[in-house]
Amino acid sequence: MEFLRPLVPVVLAAAFGVSGCGGATRAIDEEFPAAGDWFGGPPSSIAVLPGDEVPSLTLSSLEARASDTAKPEGSSSTAGIECGSHPVSGCSDGALAAALGVPVASASEKETTGIWSLYDTPSLRRANEHLKHSLADRRPQLLISHALVSRIRERTAYDAQLKSFRGYPEEFVPEGPFNGVVEIELMKFGLTVDGPLDETVEDPRVALEIGVRANVYSMRKREFVRGARGRWEYLGRTHRLSELTAENGRLLNEELERAATSLARHIVN
Repeated sequence: MEFLRPLVPVVLAAAFGVSGCGGATRAIDEEFPAAGDWFGGPPSSIAVLPGDEVPSLTLSSLEARASDTAKPEGSSSTAGIECGSHPVSGCSDGALAAALGVPVASASEKETTGIWSLYDTPSLRRANEHLKHSLADRRPQLLISHALVSRIRERTAYDAQLKSFRGYPEEFVPEGPFNGVVEIELMKFGLTVDGPLDETVEDPRVALEIGVRANVYSMRKREFVRGARGRWEYLGRTHRLSELTAENGRLLNEELERAATSLARHIVN
């Protein structure tokens, strides 16, 4: 069955809507409202808050994701969903992800320290360090938030300003006429290997993978109340691991910029 392996990236490309060798973003929560419907009343200003979450670095494979996303023939996308507390749909994040065919991180994927050490090559160590530095600086959140500010100003009647704020958005005290807040949460950040995770492959092809959640809050009686929450995943272009980490991570930085732009375009549609 070795001849089937080239089909694995194609399956994932179809799931993400990837065209050619470019990266792409897919929505996990399709009911997220258009930006024009975020708030009531006349347009004013929106504060964009980069969340301060620092998730564990993920390392997974396209081959595993393809098998996880494959659903039996005739299966329903909503059958067997265990619903309850999800603030938007009434379903848990795990149940919603399963219903939409979105791969849910396994216990081994969440224990990222062990996974990265299992596949310990010089190139992977360099990539790990670059990604750790980005997380420590909150660079993914900041890049996405900057792109979101530009996108809001370009596509809506709202003004938008990036605000540095650590804490719960409900506690944000505006220093101006803000009638809304958008918070960016980083849910997933790491690399996906094009093929199986195999320690014998020292320089595999990999893609940057980022998962984010956008939370929208409206001003109600001088308090911010959450009105919507949506989730998106970005899967980047594939590169040799050595190429991604060369020149002090130049290609990795370019992928981060590309991911931020793509995610902002989908959040503000």
